[in-house]
Amino acid sequence: MKTTRIFLFALAALTLGACHDKDAKDGRDLPTLSDSYFSFGSFYGMCQGDDCVRFFLIRNGKLYLDKKHQYPTNGTLHEGDYEALSDEKYQLVKDLATKIPEELLSESSITLGCPDCADGGGTYIEINTADGKRFWYIDNNNRETPEYLHEFIGEVNEKINMLR
Repeated sequence: MKTTRIFLFALAALTLGACHDKDAKDGRDLPTLSDSYFSFGSFYGMCQGDDCVRFFLIRNGKLYLDKKHQYPTNGTLHEGDYEALSDEKYQLVKDLATKIPEELLSESSITLGCPDCADGGGTYIEINTADGKRFWYIDNNNRETPEYLHEFIGEVNEKINMLR
């Protein structure tokens, strides 16, 4: 348990203190590929509009929004086209990575429950650390997921709603 807390603290420190690059073409801040990050999102298949699929990336002390709004393919890493959001929005979510339940890091399955099977949507969580990338697709229906996830997934979805 102590090792996991140290891991999460290190992830948060890297997220808050790392450097970032600027795109030579337009001067936009872009995340670098070599550092740690935390990605999260929500997706609803029986829905219309850009708010049905929302993915975010926290990296280098910044928050990014995926401009694609593309419904994910369960079982694969999400690949987004990210643009930087305001520091005000980053401040709303900067601590989410530190709240990842320890039990999730021990999960052998990348799919928990049946995300969006009953039109209840799903939540996506991804981390990249020195240990590599890990990601999970999680059902929003608490009856289909382990109890240790309920509070965390509730908070992730609350923060996503605040960012809309």
